[in-house]
Amino acid sequence: MVGDVVSRTTLRHVRDIMAGAGGAQAKLNDIVVAIAEGTHADVCSIYLSRRHELLELFATKGLDQQAVHNTTLKFGEGLTGQIARRAKPLRLRHAQISPDFAYRPETGEEAFTSFMGVPVLYGGNVIGVLSIQHRLEHGYGDDEVEALEIIAMVVAEMVAGVLIPHEPSDVMVGDIQRPRTLEGLGLVDGVARGQAVFHQQRLNVARLIAEDGAAELIRLEEAVLEVQRGLNDLQLADDEHDQDETLEEMLETMRMFAADKGWVRRMRIAVEQGLTAEAAVERVHHEMRARLLRQPNLYFRERIHDLDDLADRMFRALGGDMSRPSSKLQGESILIARSLGPAQLLEYDRSALKALVVEEASPTSHVVILARALGIPVVGQTITAEDVVREGDVIVVDGERGQVHVRPAGAVLESLQERVRLNQLRRSLNEQAAQLEPVTLDGRRINCQINAGLVEDVHEVPRLGADGVGLFRTELHYMIAPGLPKAGEEVLFYQQAMDAAGGKPVTFRTLDLGGDKLLPYAQHIGDENPALGWRAIRICLDRPTFLKFQLRTMMKAADGRPLRIMFPMVASLEELQEAAHMAAREADAVARLGHQRPQYELGVMVEVPSLLEMIPQIAPYVSFLAVGTNDLMQFLYAADRGNARVANRYGRLPLGLLRVLARLSREAPAHGLQLSVCGEMAGRPEGVLALMLLGITGLSMSAASLPFIKQFIRASDVGALQEEFQMLLEQGDPSLASWLEQHVHVITSALDEELA
Repeated sequence: MVGDVVSRTTLRHVRDIMAGAGGAQAKLNDIVVAIAEGTHADVCSIYLSRRHELLELFATKGLDQQAVHNTTLKFGEGLTGQIARRAKPLRLRHAQISPDFAYRPETGEEAFTSFMGVPVLYGGNVIGVLSIQHRLEHGYGDDEVEALEIIAMVVAEMVAGVLIPHEPSDVMVGDIQRPRTLEGLGLVDGVARGQAVFHQQRLNVARLIAEDGAAELIRLEEAVLEVQRGLNDLQLADDEHDQDETLEEMLETMRMFAADKGWVRRMRIAVEQGLTAEAAVERVHHEMRARLLRQPNLYFRERIHDLDDLADRMFRALGGDMSRPSSKLQGESILIARSLGPAQLLEYDRSALKALVVEEASPTSHVVILARALGIPVVGQTITAEDVVREGDVIVVDGERGQVHVRPAGAVLESLQERVRLNQLRRSLNEQAAQLEPVTLDGRRINCQINAGLVEDVHEVPRLGADGVGLFRTELHYMIAPGLPKAGEEVLFYQQAMDAAGGKPVTFRTLDLGGDKLLPYAQHIGDENPALGWRAIRICLDRPTFLKFQLRTMMKAADGRPLRIMFPMVASLEELQEAAHMAAREADAVARLGHQRPQYELGVMVEVPSLLEMIPQIAPYVSFLAVGTNDLMQFLYAADRGNARVANRYGRLPLGLLRVLARLSREAPAHGLQLSVCGEMAGRPEGVLALMLLGITGLSMSAASLPFIKQFIRASDVGALQEEFQMLLEQGDPSLASWLEQHVHVITSALDEELA
């Protein structure tokens, strides 16, 4: 097979077969004949992957037809299996003397000497193998390998998009169509079923075969130069602003890919042999992705995201539409994303969104916290989700077990649907019991409030029998607004929130912006380390108009009613003093304007460890403390809560955090301060048990967590466990976390028995 004419002619022939009438099997039969004729080969065969790592002969020209659908090879078995396992081409002058040769007598292939095969790739996964054989000795050149790979790419489009849905035999081909269960990390409990929807749109290359090869080559070269220039500009900007090492490494890796002569050469060859520029990018991307996925070295596997980003840049440079799809969902949907911010989540229709699969999410990511508040199950750290799932696939997300079931088979789906039903029943029964008082078996009353961010969240207070709102995240209102709210709108917003609480207290936290919580209509600051950078109270004190605006509108909205205001991420006495003085000045201003003088209390979030050393100094300025365990944990252990590699490195209940909380539970009352916990710890059974044993009786959690936590509190005997817990804590026993989990298991098992 020499020259462009042969490969272009064969490509067009294959394309015509795919576009023609007839069933999938008939098309495959015609395709192997066309490839054999176009390559002057004696044999052409297509093996497809079915079930788990098993290759089945689906079509052949030259081998015995009785072998079709009867000959199978495992991945790694025989020459064909080696191609599938390695995701790399293989060519041999004398195939039968290879130690990897696996003889299958039913095929009659002993009559053929030379062999060449290439993987059939789709989405970076091997879904089959395309091979040719010659009776006489034949040395396969690089141009022949390249041409067969390009033909395999065209075949892959048919296999993935045409063959499977219409075969009456219900064949499941490759990782694309067969049922899969992906293991991840359960981040928000719950079981939900829906159709897969991708947050980041996948480009669909509609035109594979080039009509004008020379014009396509020019387009490709121009796109490569544009991408290289763009990455160089980013690198220069990075150098000027002295950005962090992670960004620098990412940019350098992408620049390395973009400048790689082999990468560019392979795309150029693909175009020269008949593909469009877009199809060439997709083909080389799939090939490189498949090889990286099979690398044993974690560093190389982690470069997949850089490669994906580079391919996206190439598609955009070629004029492809890479914009994000509409946030309007059709029917019950499961959202699949590599990463997702809280503002992006809020853009989706919550009535249709049943669960999330977010690869780069950790237990304390802001999007996970928001999803928990909305009662949306979440599974994270599923590395292969975007490779295995296709748009529209039936998905069942199990946030309790950290599993994502993709295209589950009938019996499995029935079992999972029963779990969905039981989960809904449990939630319904918990909500019915929510009006009961949260009092432990030994008579301790626990104050149970909810976290909120929108007015509709506050309506859950009376419905669930909550004691109020312990944390109202005011920034969510700003993040979903098209622009900065006007004063009148803001006053109405706070009035509605207080009204919805039905007379129960609402604690408004002032704007906690920065990090991954950004305003879409404001200029974004590129902090080197956003978690430790310009955020929360720091922004509000440096730009006091924001804070004055919030304080004044809150005080007007209260109209004489008790008002609780809390400042986030306070790290020094001076910051608190400045914020408190600003609140006093705004109260005077509101009174001068003819409104009732506000009855307000001030509090601070205990998130920054420096504040632990200043409880006596801050006590004159505040009446309450609310512990944000998510940020406090990340700052105590220098472990970025948004980094999946380290976010859960020290466990959910490390001794250091428990000892800090024990200290706060002693010091806060000693200085006349109310103490509560509003971090994620307050919404998990093991965290709640630990907090009650520490003597902390104020909890604020997501509305979705509250019904079960109330049940859990009512089933707990704190006094019976107090002495042993205190001993383990004082000794610094590393088994304390597992001790808590064991007792949680006993309590929850008793609750499950009651449910049954």
